[in-house]
Amino acid sequence: MGQRKVCGFGIITDKGVLDTGMIEKARKPLEAAGFKVEVWHQAVPGEPTIESIEQAVEETRNVNPGVVIAFGGGSVLDSSKIIAQQLALGGKIMDYLPQVSWPKKGLPILAIPTTAGTGSETTAFAVLGAPGADSKVLVKAFFCDPKIVPDVALVDPMLTVGMPASLTAATGVDALTHVVGASYTKLANPYTRGMCLHAIENIVKYLPIAVAHPNNLEARVQMAYASYVGGASIQLAGAAEDHAFGHVLGSFFHCQHGIACAIALPSTMEYNVLLNTKELGDVAKAMGENITGLTAREAAFKAIYAVRTFLGDLGFPIAIKDLKGANRDDLPTIIDWMHESPWITPFYQVWTKRVMSKANAEKLVMRAWDGEVGTAY
Repeated sequence: MGQRKVCGFGIITDKGVLDTGMIEKARKPLEAAGFKVEVWHQAVPGEPTIESIEQAVEETRNVNPGVVIAFGGGSVLDSSKIIAQQLALGGKIMDYLPQVSWPKKGLPILAIPTTAGTGSETTAFAVLGAPGADSKVLVKAFFCDPKIVPDVALVDPMLTVGMPASLTAATGVDALTHVVGASYTKLANPYTRGMCLHAIENIVKYLPIAVAHPNNLEARVQMAYASYVGGASIQLAGAAEDHAFGHVLGSFFHCQHGIACAIALPSTMEYNVLLNTKELGDVAKAMGENITGLTAREAAFKAIYAVRTFLGDLGFPIAIKDLKGANRDDLPTIIDWMHESPWITPFYQVWTKRVMSKANAEKLVMRAWDGEVGTAY
């Protein structure tokens, strides 16, 4: 590629964050210190795609940054991880995506999250939409490589103060899904479970406050911490069936990730009752439920009902049929994706305890269609 001329810092953000003026908190100190800074925001959509990221790479390449600053929510952070790699390594995303990894480290990344939910500032994951077998649908593909873990993360809860209630709730549910699922993956251990259970307690206590009172600083601090812990938890222990299912629903219905997680979480918790009975009982306690005198199975279902009630109170749908555009005729395709999509099966191969057979996928999806829980299978 030849020698690169480095100009300083390239800040990647989106128009919503740019319009708030928050970017100046990063740009002004750097410029005052004598660095050249360029801000790029044109094509970071709510859900990153191969096209949006490659467009960003082409326009950002003219800036020749030495460091990429990811300043925004999860989509900005995920996009920036890939942009930092592409700027240094060249080529097209599909030159690397089938392997989900990179041959070497790209540009350094400084992550500054402006939402509290994805925890992307701590992880080796970057999710993006890629063409599936059906060219009309973009599936949630991902990179998973330690080389894209941000080199530095600056988590400032003040950047989330005033975030709209709907975005606060959706990102908070993403964090809840991270820590519930990571508490019972096959890579979970006492250390990661302790992290997860503490984060669940924080989310249950502070997410409703942050939704109802957007300027409550204590709630914002605690949710920023819970989000960070959520990212660290899936980085160490992996993600469970909830995120696999959430990725399928998000891909198929183009719904916000938090909404997909809200539907996926109770049904996938039920799916885990057989092998994670005690762990789900611990989740119930972290949710504030009294499980004294209950059997292990009763305590496990107490966790599921508590989560479903919590999500309902925040205004989330609890069934696939409640999603815009939901059609029962689509369920066979969703079942197939859950069972055999190449972007979903790695969850089962690496992190989850149960085999997602076709029969199990069918039961899971059919019960989630109605939001039904209450029976282990």
